[in-house]
Amino acid sequence: MGKSVLIVSYTFPPSTNVGGRRWSKMVHHLASAGNKVHVLTATPNEKSEYDTSSKDGITIHRINGGYPEILANYKISSFVQKVKYALTVRYLNLTNKGNIYDKSVCWKDALQAKILEITRRENIKNVIVSAPPFQQMHYVAELKDKHPELNIILDFRDPWAEHADFSKFYSLSDERMRYQLQIEKNALDKVDTVISISQGITEGLEKVLGKASDKFVTITNGVDSSDYNFLKNLPVSSDDKFRIVYYGSLYPRTEDNLEALVGFINRNMEVLKKANVQFEFCGHVNDSGLTILQKAEPGFIVYHGVKPYKGALQILNGASMGLIIIAKDHEDIQFNTKLMECMALHKRIFLIGPDGRVGRFLEENKIGVRFSNETIGDMLGWITDKNKLNSLSYENFDLSLFEYSNLAKQVEALLK
Repeated sequence: MGKSVLIVSYTFPPSTNVGGRRWSKMVHHLASAGNKVHVLTATPNEKSEYDTSSKDGITIHRINGGYPEILANYKISSFVQKVKYALTVRYLNLTNKGNIYDKSVCWKDALQAKILEITRRENIKNVIVSAPPFQQMHYVAELKDKHPELNIILDFRDPWAEHADFSKFYSLSDERMRYQLQIEKNALDKVDTVISISQGITEGLEKVLGKASDKFVTITNGVDSSDYNFLKNLPVSSDDKFRIVYYGSLYPRTEDNLEALVGFINRNMEVLKKANVQFEFCGHVNDSGLTILQKAEPGFIVYHGVKPYKGALQILNGASMGLIIIAKDHEDIQFNTKLMECMALHKRIFLIGPDGRVGRFLEENKIGVRFSNETIGDMLGWITDKNKLNSLSYENFDLSLFEYSNLAKQVEALLK
């Protein structure tokens, strides 16, 4: 007999934001296995409406997240917009203790009420909340105080307050940082199970809790092979370029890696030109990153900008190599969608970044090789030596371990 579960995912299709991908895949496999699945999200439907709809054994409840639109607008230019932005920031700072740039910060009352409504009406015991945004984890964990019968599971796609890049991006005050750390620790302590996408994140969360516990489990990001079926009917480029493709948005603090890459290109122009090498970036690159890439000699770097999902996959599918760039302190945690897409398309991978779990994973499985900023010159040997390059292969790599169909079984085992 199947189980019942409510999944809280602030972002969910039709939004194309990467935050909704993990659970949009999981829910279909959970439902097809006979479980009763409900989803609660702050994403409206295709008509920009908030409603409840059911299809294929999945019921999706859409409620407004309440986050001020002006704070989600990255292109503020007019005087009126600037005044509205400043007033909104001031108001939220007065009414909230934590990170006001966390999009779930205004969701508490509506979220808790809706969870209780759905779980009571549908007799659901299992509640999974996936983050970021993170504040919602605190709100859901609070329900354990009055409703201990709920089996609450937190799913971390990124670290929370314990990781500088994710917690201090908006320069939180010391007081607000202490509050974030406090509510994270409280949430970890209250809930039944904590999932994270990498062992590096799992170990960081264990340190935050500060005591031994068997509640932590790692369930990686995944792939859905059916996503790539459309590529089978598309023509493959007949040119002889050696295309090294970075797929997806660049994380902050990768400027030093880009400087190293551009320096490598400019020092080895003649050899790279003879090998017909082209580096390509498909996804968001901030202004500072673009400025650095423009320092490369013309013809070696192509920037495609942000493309629709299928268009971006088509570019990656035509690559000779995938390119992963990892900032310092991300080397143990960045088992992200970029990596999974490269693996799904069997792209051998060049990684630029510090030594860590991600690089060791690639090299131990012989599907990729890592270069630091200092050793990036070694990339030239891999590009020009076919025997060396051909030592990287997916022939003995078991991709099925990362299929969402298998990952969903791991989730199902946590349900009551």
